[in-house]
Amino acid sequence: MLEYFLLDWQDFDLPVYPIAVLSHKKRAAACQLPLCVDFPNKRVLRFEFDVIDLARMDAERYLKLPNPASLALSSRMKSDPTNRVRLARDFFVKLADTPIPGNVKRLVAGFFSEYQRLSPEEALQLEHKLSKVMPDMAREKVMQLTNPFIELGIQRGIQQGIQQGIQQGIQRGRQEGRREGRQEGEIELVLRQLKRRVEGLTASQERAVRKLELPRIEALSEALLDFTSRADLARWLRANSK
Repeated sequence: MLEYFLLDWQDFDLPVYPIAVLSHKKRAAACQLPLCVDFPNKRVLRFEFDVIDLARMDAERYLKLPNPASLALSSRMKSDPTNRVRLARDFFVKLADTPIPGNVKRLVAGFFSEYQRLSPEEALQLEHKLSKVMPDMAREKVMQLTNPFIELGIQRGIQQGIQQGIQQGIQRGRQEGRREGRQEGEIELVLRQLKRRVEGLTASQERAVRKLELPRIEALSEALLDFTSRADLARWLRANSK
């Protein structure tokens, strides 16, 4: 803050009133003020600045002010997380009635929307609340501001749903791949064992073994220990291939 103060003072040759605006979700630790530089014989610097910690301020209080800066910054102030829809409703109603140019309203609405993102369900609740409690003309003004906000909330929900579907598909694919890989490995192992124990394994018997599901393959890997001929394998396949 001291560096900013000195740079502005040097560039503009004007007295500067220093204010630090803190914008974050959690309250900041108390600043150590004033900033002092002392020597044994004197103090050469005493610098102070005001701190505005938005996380310590009440959003609902500042939503009542017809001031675009207060309305925008209310999105970074403390509020009841269970009443996010009501907060958004109050913001847009107040913004619609604030006498500022349309491009400024859109800028303020964009700032608020970025930091107070609604879920698809909350976006629909907001649209429902606005349509129920406001006269037609006033609702039209508000909806012009909220439409991008509501659509963005729903679009985010769609994107999240698609992403979740992709992730679930990837997970299922991995599981299926592991299962198929295990089954293929078990089949090759069983066929090698059969070829050692049973002379003249036929192509049709090998195809029948390859068609078996994993539980049958595992059962065959135990049963083949008692096989002495192709007839034993043929009997086992007739009994277990259905």
